[in-house]
Amino acid sequence: ADLERERRLRVLDLQPREDGALDLSVLCQHGTYVKEWISGDEERTTPSLAKLLGVGCVCRVLDVQEILTPDVAGPSLDD
Repeated sequence: ADLERERRLRVLDLQPREDGALDLSVLCQHGTYVKEWISGDEERTTPSLAKLLGVGCVCRVLDVQEILTPDVAGPSLDD
């Protein structure tokens, strides 16, 4: 079903690579569709990284670094 789900996401780091790709680190809420945020999912996800950069984007590799729980202090989306 097409549902509207609002999620918060913060780009922590964005580094260009020699092959033209980007290494991207983000902090996001649980339930965030990161790959869809990157590509825009045929404009169903907005805003998207592709729209913000003005170029087509795809996620080649997705690696979860850490899952923050209430008992773990970490970066915040509120800053």
